[in-house]
Amino acid sequence: MVRVNCHVHSNESDGSLSPRELLERAVEEGLGCVCFTDHFRMPKEIRDYGEARKHGDDYYDELEKLRVEFAGKVDVLIGVELDWVDGYEDWFLSEMGDRDYDFILGAVHWLKNLDGDFSRPHFPTGGIEEFGGERIFIENYFGEIRKMIEFGRIDCVAHLDAFRKRLEDNGVLCEDWYKDLVVDLLRLMKEREVVLEVNCAGWEVLDECFPQRWIVEEAVRLGVGLTIGNDFHKLKFGRLDEGIDRAVEMLREVGAQEILVFRGRIGERMKV
Repeated sequence: MVRVNCHVHSNESDGSLSPRELLERAVEEGLGCVCFTDHFRMPKEIRDYGEARKHGDDYYDELEKLRVEFAGKVDVLIGVELDWVDGYEDWFLSEMGDRDYDFILGAVHWLKNLDGDFSRPHFPTGGIEEFGGERIFIENYFGEIRKMIEFGRIDCVAHLDAFRKRLEDNGVLCEDWYKDLVVDLLRLMKEREVVLEVNCAGWEVLDECFPQRWIVEEAVRLGVGLTIGNDFHKLKFGRLDEGIDRAVEMLREVGAQEILVFRGRIGERMKV
């Protein structure tokens, strides 16, 4: 069985384990591949993480050494999670420079509320009302994902519908306008060759992964590439391989034949 985790956070961003500790655990749990996707730093006007997300040469040098040290035990890939913020495209291009990542994971964690301030749509800091209600919130959220895809620098969209954690009434997810938004986004991903992450973290808090199963089925139907990650941060939330086998089984059930694992920004096919 395919056992890869392409969404992992160390203590370089908001995780609790060092890169070495993560890889030691990966070996213990029998994972074949781990991709580090620590959050990239953000513009200080949005949020200043100080030294927590410096992503300096020391960090990447350490990962390169660990890649060599753990060769033959676990495949080590070096990626990054880009927290998209509209209007800061030039800043991201300048700050990221020409570093040779294996994988760039894109996510929308910040969205402008009615006051024009950036707030976090995945977390219940003020309720959906601060964004103007469910439909406006969802349309704006997917609009930001569309901009992020069109930015042209990401390989994959992370936890596409993680905002479901904030919804009081999931009935909106069954409405035609919502389904149309999702399908249009998947078509854009197919056109731009951006893949969809099956994020196992959804099973921790809801009854489905991120995104919902029907979205994964639609992605398979449209030929959108897929990858797997569990957004690992801390052991208290589960193992490093939490949900991975379950995700593989689900992919088989919906007719997926393969996933992609990125090396040097090129997706390598792995049969499921």
